[in-house]
Amino acid sequence: DANNTVFEHANENNNILRSSLFEIVLTPPPDLTVQNIQHPVSASNNEQITIQWTSKTAGASPTNSTWQDKIFLCPTPVFNEATSVSIGAKQFNVVLQPGATVPANLLVTAPENLAGVYYVFVYTDYLNQIFEHLNENNNIIKSPDQIEIKHADLTVIQPVVPDTSWSGRSIMVGWKVVNMGTGNVINKTITDKIFLSHNSAYPMVNPKELGALSYSNPLSSWDTIQKNKSVILPDGIFGKYYLFVKTNVDNCVFENQLLINNYLADSLTINLSPYPDLVVDSITCPDTIVLGYSYNIHYRGKNVGDTSIFGKLWKDGFYLSNSTILDTATAVKLEPIQINQALNPGSSYEGTFQILLPIDEFQGMGQGYLHFL
Repeated sequence: DANNTVFEHANENNNILRSSLFEIVLTPPPDLTVQNIQHPVSASNNEQITIQWTSKTAGASPTNSTWQDKIFLCPTPVFNEATSVSIGAKQFNVVLQPGATVPANLLVTAPENLAGVYYVFVYTDYLNQIFEHLNENNNIIKSPDQIEIKHADLTVIQPVVPDTSWSGRSIMVGWKVVNMGTGNVINKTITDKIFLSHNSAYPMVNPKELGALSYSNPLSSWDTIQKNKSVILPDGIFGKYYLFVKTNVDNCVFENQLLINNYLADSLTINLSPYPDLVVDSITCPDTIVLGYSYNIHYRGKNVGDTSIFGKLWKDGFYLSNSTILDTATAVKLEPIQINQALNPGSSYEGTFQILLPIDEFQGMGQGYLHFL
């Protein structure tokens, strides 16, 4: 009556009886270990490689459960999990008789942000699923040889820009990216950007970004790839400028801090392009406007500049003020009109809009002026 479900009043003192002494003998446990670790001598960041090894039980009993082997890269010959990087794990669902072995292989990916020389460690029964009693001290085995994890080193060479150009116009920029590292670029997207700066110093001071180009081409060690992009120079600038091409701007490709050679600049002279000049040619409105009534207002704009307007979108603004001088801070802003029209030098365009002044907002205003901007 271990749970005292039977009421025995004062007769509880005889409820416990022990057996005679007997001996518990430990069944000889299995003893998992690893041998014959094989791997490539080197790998690039993000490269898939195969690790091979053999799992063996040297104990007197078979394994009676599943277990997991885990693969680590460690920079030292003595395993330290805190400084190691796990690159994969393999689950075993076999029963190993004493002395039996099972070959294993695992396809893993070399870490994308690691560089240097490492030992490959196989940690058998990493989760302690197999009871081995005192036989746990041989579960971590290192490879006899090291593996080198190689990284890329991207640099820009031979930027090609025109010697001279004009503000507001497009130019074609060409450049080459070479991988000077010992590792290959694998399954990565490289993004290059083009900047315009007043001087050749780097880091650039207040650069103007002109464009970006992303590509996912594989790039082996010392391979070169040619890239080109059309960019538009800003309007209204002139003088000597420097055009920078910078590769791997978002550091998507691991270069192990070798970033000082990721850019190159070339100079170009920018001439100021002829520019349009929009002016208000005329505006026609009634001499008297009665509040609460709508009126049609006619206006005309003109391009008196030296070049045409093409592919541009602008807005014409209108303000109501009681002064002949426009102050946009105090004037009443009316609904603007959006213009999308090609306009050659000397050409005009006309527009009409309707105006309705609510009585509650404009009563007592008296004399007013309509400004066209």
